[in-house]
Amino acid sequence: MTDRHDPVEAAFEALRAETEDLDTARPMRTVADRRRSGRRRGVILVATAASVLLVVGVSWLVSNRDPGTVAGPPDTTVAPSTDSSAPTGDPVSLVDSSWTLLSGSGPNGEVPIVDGWPITLHFSPDTLGGTSACNGYGANYSIDDGDFTIGGLGSEDMGCDGPVMESESSYSAAFSDVDHVEVIGDELTLTGPSTELTFARNVPVPVAALVDQLWLLETLIEGEKGSPAMGDPAVLLLSQDGTVSGGTGCRSLSGEYVISGHQVQFTTFRADGDCPSLLREQDSLVVNVLGDGFTADIQGGPLVVTSRGNEVLVYRAITQAELAGTPSEPVRSDAELLEGSSWILTQGEGPNGLIGVVEGSEPRITFTTSNTLSGNLSCNDFTAGLTIEGRQLSTLLLPQRTLVCESSTMEAEAAFEAALTDVTEFALESDGQVLIMAGGETELAFNPADAD
Repeated sequence: MTDRHDPVEAAFEALRAETEDLDTARPMRTVADRRRSGRRRGVILVATAASVLLVVGVSWLVSNRDPGTVAGPPDTTVAPSTDSSAPTGDPVSLVDSSWTLLSGSGPNGEVPIVDGWPITLHFSPDTLGGTSACNGYGANYSIDDGDFTIGGLGSEDMGCDGPVMESESSYSAAFSDVDHVEVIGDELTLTGPSTELTFARNVPVPVAALVDQLWLLETLIEGEKGSPAMGDPAVLLLSQDGTVSGGTGCRSLSGEYVISGHQVQFTTFRADGDCPSLLREQDSLVVNVLGDGFTADIQGGPLVVTSRGNEVLVYRAITQAELAGTPSEPVRSDAELLEGSSWILTQGEGPNGLIGVVEGSEPRITFTTSNTLSGNLSCNDFTAGLTIEGRQLSTLLLPQRTLVCESSTMEAEAAFEAALTDVTEFALESDGQVLIMAGGETELAFNPADAD
């Protein structure tokens, strides 16, 4: 089916992706799905194959560590220097150091810095990587008495909002122009014929306080909007052996992590389970923040986890005994949300092809009870048995009175009836304003009937 517009198209894509596995450094998402509030993110979770993720940035940072360190939380960060005397370009002083751009200019002029979308740089022994506002980047490098040589520069090719992409474009042009490095105290300067980039040293991850401590999610912050965590207790545990476990409130999380400079990065990341519509937004935010790589700030209080786009998760320390006594914050299931609701078909296709919705005779459905579906097929009313288990849905149409309407209406009715019997799953999207039903050859989109 073509010519669908958002949010329906995104909802269809989300429904298709819901059953796919997540086993990569962070969820792989389409550009269209990830453009939300300026950040790259999905409607639900999409993961199909190992992503290049920070292209050579994160992957090189991980692969260039001693293999034994991946099995534990390597404290590879460099404490802020207290010696601001002589400048140095020696690579030994840069290895495992992490920096954030303060200001810069290059061939394209000033490098604008967008709040929530930092430009970072991390050095390994022979490779470097970071984020250039929107995308990750990486390269080989060498330093000889301050002369700075970059080779094999590569980056991701995802999309973000205009100002973020402008920042990235300006930085990429400037970084490619760099040929000299200088470090004075906690400030690093890269220069070239038309370039000057000034970075500040990042504060190391508080490994001792972070690792082997169980954390309970209390608050989610997106932009200026904060909301309490709902559903099952959503915990996070980064263990000394390099594994991570936890949950989103509706799905379980597992994987492995390393500490790269000032960030925690997952090298593998998996989410298992299913989420009701009311928890899907929370689930998506938790997975995106953790999966994109995050900074961790504790300072003797709550754990504040921050990712790109100024999205924040706030956790508090908790013991296993306290967790056992922590109740869930119940939310209504999708089946409960559907009961008693009525919907009108806006577009669809099924085994008989496209459904030609006739104005004034649009198919309508009502979830009469938890096990009964009724409505109008276009010309004739119908009643059907209904079975819902999680996101799975099946119908059994019962015999109904047969009326004869205009040919176009009867064609639409036949197509809708065939599609309805083909449905196997459903999703509520766009804050419950779009109902998606899908099956082998079927995709149906409904709006609430009372909004018609």
